Amino acid sequence: MKKPILSILIGLGLVGGATGCSVAPPDCSDHEATELVLEITRDEFATVFGSRAAAEIELDLSEIETVNINAQTKARSCSALLTMSSPEATYSDTINYTIEAANKRGEFEVVVFGL
Repeated sequence: MKKPILSILIGLGLVGGATGCSVAPPDCSDHEATELVLEITRDEFATVFGSRAAAEIELDLSEIETVNINAQTKARSCSALLTMSSPEATYSDTINYTIEAANKRGEFEVVVFGL
């Protein structure tokens, strides 16, 4: 199931609204960021397995960790345990993702690795 797929999604949201000019992306465990990670994963599964099969897979992120924060850009490198459950089986594996600011309006970009 693992293959070098790189998925990108721009998230719109108010991230660090009161931080002035330097808008930092959300933390690795931020709800909006993790929902984007799950959405990217669902989209990739739909592409690989088809929409019907992908709809039967329940996804969950746990053990979310911040691996690194870039001092200059404030981009976060994250790691999490992705659990995939279907009626037949449950499988868990580690995925990595990055979160970085896309602009100064609070938009951010999430890139998922390891799907």
